[in-house]
Amino acid sequence: MIFCSVVATGQKVKLLDNFSDKEQRAENYFAQYKYREASELFSEVYRRDTTRKEIALKTAECYRMINDYLDAEVWYNTGIGQNEDVDPIYLLHYAQALTNNEHYDEAKIWFHKYSEMKAHDTRAQKKIATLDQLHFHFKDSQAVVLTPVNINSDHADWAPARYGNKLVFLSGRGNSDKFKNVLNWKVESYTDMYITHENEDGTMTEPEKFHPDLNSKFHEGPMVFYGDHNIIFTQNESDGHKGDGGHLVLYSAKLDPETNEFENLRKLSFCKGTTSYAHPAISPDGQVLYFASNLKGGYGNSDLYKSEWTSKGWGKPINLGPVINSEGNESFPYVMNEDELVFSSDGHGGLGGRDLFRVDLSQENLVLENLGFPFNSSKDDFGYTSNELGSEGFLTSNRKRGGEDDDIYKFRVIWVAIEFVVVDDETGSLIKEAEIKVFKEGRLTDTRATNENGIMDFVAMPGEKYEFEVIKKGYESHRYRLGTVLQDAGTLKEVDVVLKRDRSVLKEAEEDTTDFKRYSKYYNKERLVLTVGDQVYEYRELGDYKYLVAGEEKIMLDKIAMDAEMSMKERAIEVVTASGMQVGETFELSNIYFDRDDESFMEKYKPQLDQAVAILKASPRIKLEINAFSDSRGTIAENNELTFKRAQMVARYFMSKGVQGSRFFINGYGEQGILNGCDNNTKCSEVEHAVNRRAEFNVIIR
Repeated sequence: MIFCSVVATGQKVKLLDNFSDKEQRAENYFAQYKYREASELFSEVYRRDTTRKEIALKTAECYRMINDYLDAEVWYNTGIGQNEDVDPIYLLHYAQALTNNEHYDEAKIWFHKYSEMKAHDTRAQKKIATLDQLHFHFKDSQAVVLTPVNINSDHADWAPARYGNKLVFLSGRGNSDKFKNVLNWKVESYTDMYITHENEDGTMTEPEKFHPDLNSKFHEGPMVFYGDHNIIFTQNESDGHKGDGGHLVLYSAKLDPETNEFENLRKLSFCKGTTSYAHPAISPDGQVLYFASNLKGGYGNSDLYKSEWTSKGWGKPINLGPVINSEGNESFPYVMNEDELVFSSDGHGGLGGRDLFRVDLSQENLVLENLGFPFNSSKDDFGYTSNELGSEGFLTSNRKRGGEDDDIYKFRVIWVAIEFVVVDDETGSLIKEAEIKVFKEGRLTDTRATNENGIMDFVAMPGEKYEFEVIKKGYESHRYRLGTVLQDAGTLKEVDVVLKRDRSVLKEAEEDTTDFKRYSKYYNKERLVLTVGDQVYEYRELGDYKYLVAGEEKIMLDKIAMDAEMSMKERAIEVVTASGMQVGETFELSNIYFDRDDESFMEKYKPQLDQAVAILKASPRIKLEINAFSDSRGTIAENNELTFKRAQMVARYFMSKGVQGSRFFINGYGEQGILNGCDNNTKCSEVEHAVNRRAEFNVIIR
């Protein structure tokens, strides 16, 4: 017996040592960026002890780093579970994985939770705003043809660049070694430059290695060609095994066409220390260089910078600022023409991982434009190059095989790009927030607005006729007719719209003496929560029918005639009692209203807010949506920001009363919830505007 006990104890100790060794090996693999090997060991350790949620989260991080978002989602769900008391970054990564897997509704929940914990980080707010308007990013998708090119291999093929009439791209084919990842980019093997060109039938020739002078023993990255055979390219300065980070640097060189050799190969002067500099792009005149870097003092993990050419060489890097850069990763810039910059980002609102954005650098007020589907997908999209009009080109995406395979795609635009510029006829100033209605064959098909620079972009299909109506309060409306032909495909048509001031004098509205309480009650969305036995329900009325609702459970109550003058609470008690049930606690919930340009409403509506707190405390099964709306006055951007801030104020009040942030969701809808038609083109009284400045509460009982 003693012998068996000693043997059993020894086996147990040996088994524990074995799992301890696996965990240490997993940690070592993770530190060496060998995420797949680490994931296998971490998952074994977790299955041995399923109470160790931190191991599940490390497993999830491994899958995230190799772009396996399906497995990442599973492991984040396992690691977070019902316990939200984890590092908030895991909530963000979970939400991002859900977005990558197109589980958009659930992703919004976790973006909200992260935003509540990290309000200063705008990434989640931008993602939520995109998901709320997801359909907008698919509106012009039928006008773009996107196909994978025939040169793609089983390895990563990415970052195409034009070299005369040829195409140079990066590929990991023929190399299975690994290098340390930098700038948060995942490439599993050393990559070299390859060159190809397009055949008459649209296919690409068999790729060949570009040039022996530039293919080193380390990683070659994205490059740009300009001028007479000039090149600036990215290269790993080391493999990172010496603890120097395996950082990236930029090199310049010039090809001598007679000897076919690159001369003056040198590192750019501002590339210093172990900071990474990568992904070069250059202006058509060769005077401004754009690139990505993790320089200290930036806005996120990697930012976009520019450097201007001087008599002494390339100047000091200048950050492109907070409109372009975010708390995430901005990378892979491309100068489409003299002023337009296309780049990839995972920090702005998008369809999934990294999305492609465009910005006109010539404008005083920079406005980012998401290129939308099919340029963007729920996975990573980057490495864009095109002709000057953006009507034809190439991009890189890992949308194939669930996000684990970088491939090059060719795109061809079959639409006609129309750019409206709306100006004041007296001052010539640009008019923002002008509404443009689009009619096709007499039917309204779309409504858009000019941006901060007075510009509205529209995509028309060749061979169709359109009519546009331009509307702005204080101006006479303007109609413009436009027809397109098949030869217009892939071209840009610029339309200047001059709006004349409206000279008619509106009669001043008489002082409104409407009883606001009675007026607001008409629009108010009342909510009633009550307990029946030990269960919590929301009481709802739909015509003559009354229900008790809790999640999927719905109880139809007796249909009885009730006095219309009774309150909702009185009606509920009567019909529930008549159905043979006993009502316990009741909680009434109604809208709260904001004064114009005044957020100090907390004291005025304290009773309603306290009722909301009481509802949340009545049962852990209850959650609450806080939906804030504004009136139509002010710009769309201002109202979106204002309503989100007001929703946050309500949320902070709830948390001050001891309610956890995970119990409620906040949404700022700006002027999307106008109830009475009081838009920018309608004369309304102050009271009529006031009913639109509100916060509504939506009860969720699971």
